[in-house]
Amino acid sequence: MATSNRPVAASDERHMHLLMRLLDASRPLTSDEIFATVEGYRAERGEDAPTRSTLEKRFERDRKSLAEFGIIVDSVPDPIAPDDRARWRFALSRDESAARTIELTAEETLLVDQATSIWAASDVAGLARRAYLKLLATGDSGVSAARSMPSTAISTDPAFTALHEAIANRRQVEFDYVNAGAESALRRHVVPLRLVVVDGRWLCNAHDLKRDAERNYLVSRIVGEVADAGERTDSLVARTDLPRVLAELAASQPARLAVRIGTDAETRLRQRASSILVDPVASESSGEWLELEVPSWDHELLADDLAALSTQVRVLAPDSLAAAVRRRLERMLHAHREQPEQAQPGREETAHG
Repeated sequence: MATSNRPVAASDERHMHLLMRLLDASRPLTSDEIFATVEGYRAERGEDAPTRSTLEKRFERDRKSLAEFGIIVDSVPDPIAPDDRARWRFALSRDESAARTIELTAEETLLVDQATSIWAASDVAGLARRAYLKLLATGDSGVSAARSMPSTAISTDPAFTALHEAIANRRQVEFDYVNAGAESALRRHVVPLRLVVVDGRWLCNAHDLKRDAERNYLVSRIVGEVADAGERTDSLVARTDLPRVLAELAASQPARLAVRIGTDAETRLRQRASSILVDPVASESSGEWLELEVPSWDHELLADDLAALSTQVRVLAPDSLAAAVRRRLERMLHAHREQPEQAQPGREETAHG
């Protein structure tokens, strides 16, 4: 089971190695060839070496995982002994109806180039670059990088890798989770079903075994290590409409905000606003303000963002959001007064992403 100090899930890395090997092959490969050449199958020597049965089961799981992304690995029976599975070969599907043609514009080619250059995990960076080189055959590279291209590395929350591997391997997990607005974590025992990104934040759609109910957990609110809790024995299915449901929730509970014109707050929040209510509004103090309506499916998360913007933004409604922002600012002020010689601490207790 992956832990928080593992940058890439073993199954993810193995899937990429398998895909690259099949792409490079000029003919269908036997299972022996795959097991001998693909990282993640190559048998260890000694007592810990996996059995043939273990490798075959691992390969079948990987085929199913790739199929979920539309990548079909076909079985090619031996023409002389078609019923002998030991002699079967495997290749990527050539079915044109199932194939996905990738055609990249110049801008898209550049974005893929930039993305594969800034992976945080070194063990996947090389594979990502090689995959990008294969896409160049269908992409137009006639564009130059903009000055504003990102130069920082991309990473995910530490719990992401462990959850992703648990879903792929049908495992239950346990972890400590901080509820919205809480300061202490509670232990959760769940069946993780699907990882979904909504508004730039990863959520895990899961079934809480203690409550016997569906729950959606913000990955950034998981603290500590995600622990393996045994094999799944259920037939639960992940929901696929979570982004739509959260979008509807956000639209039903918008926040009304006033942001100071020309500030970072205006840049960030104006992009998220569903409407501009007053443009501009004179504030009681100096300066001009915009009044915005910002949809939000989690006001505690929004409170984290607004507290970081300090005096550049004011919460006009609802009162519960204003109180949540006030609590965060008071905590920061209290911590600063207690530690005057140290840098102001981060808002770790809010556990937001």
